[in-house]
Amino acid sequence: MKLLFFIFLLGAPAPYAESNTNNEKPLQIASSALPQNTPITQEVSSAEDNLGYTISFDGKRQLKYLGVIFIIIGLALYSNRKLYKLNKRLNIANAELARLSEMDSLTKIKNRKFLTDQLPSIVKVANRNHLSLGIAMLDIDHFKQLNDNCGHIAGDECLVAFASVMNEVFQRESDSSIRYGGEEFALFCIGMTAEQFTQSLERLRSKTESLMLPLYSGKTASFTVSIGYIFHNTTPNQRVSRLIAEADEKLYLAKKAGRNQVLGTTV
Repeated sequence: MKLLFFIFLLGAPAPYAESNTNNEKPLQIASSALPQNTPITQEVSSAEDNLGYTISFDGKRQLKYLGVIFIIIGLALYSNRKLYKLNKRLNIANAELARLSEMDSLTKIKNRKFLTDQLPSIVKVANRNHLSLGIAMLDIDHFKQLNDNCGHIAGDECLVAFASVMNEVFQRESDSSIRYGGEEFALFCIGMTAEQFTQSLERLRSKTESLMLPLYSGKTASFTVSIGYIFHNTTPNQRVSRLIAEADEKLYLAKKAGRNQVLGTTV
């Protein structure tokens, strides 16, 4: 802006070119006070003519500078608009990349990265607001045997189908279905009652048991799931890893008790 202001000043007429109150130029006053047809008078007249030409020239130059200034401003505004649109597209792309980085590529639910990066903050918010928290660890029963008998493609299809059922049963914004690793999944639910949470877990178990997946060989695959949970009426001020360990202990007991069941406690 300083450069543009300097350019504008260069094109402005000189201060002495302003008219006086009698609408006469200073050199005209000077020439009228001198004897006519003398060398001094001729020099003054010549200077007056040159001044008039200079004033006329400076006015045109000023208009040219103004035109250049407006062009520069227009180009700057256009560039800023393009830069704003580009930044907006980049922000959208970055947000999408961040979302994809926290999504399991196979099952399309949240992955372990979400659990370690985002879930601790969510749990802290629930703790500050004295909200309930339900945590469950889930494991597909005899998954290795399913893979061996039906193939890894069928195993992947079972994982995808189970994740779809999880999203169907737990679909609130405050529910987080997570693929923890392999055939093991985790579930975090904020703001439910203990009864709602346990009933939803039982519905998930039942829906999973009733799944019949057609295979490319013409056969069908079915499987069950074991679920261990712990429900806190008020979210405790604990690390996420500790909360998962508590639910994992209940999952171990559910598998030991015969699998295909929901087992846990409310505190």
